[in-house]
Amino acid sequence: MSHHLDQAVTNGAVSARNALRQVLVHEIRVEARHRVTPWLRGPSGAKPKVRALARSAPPTGFEPVLPP
Repeated sequence: MSHHLDQAVTNGAVSARNALRQVLVHEIRVEARHRVTPWLRGPSGAKPKVRALARSAPPTGFEPVLPP
């Protein structure tokens, strides 16, 4: 897939390159004139590479809830 993306970016028509950028770029953050950071979208439906944190204690906290 990366080969196809490289070909589209280097050899594709201008309209195709612009459409590809609109699909892949989620946000562009400008912090300064020389510091511009694009945030890219990841593939949707993919299995996350980061494990969600497990709860180590019940939501009431470490101490048991006392009756009123």
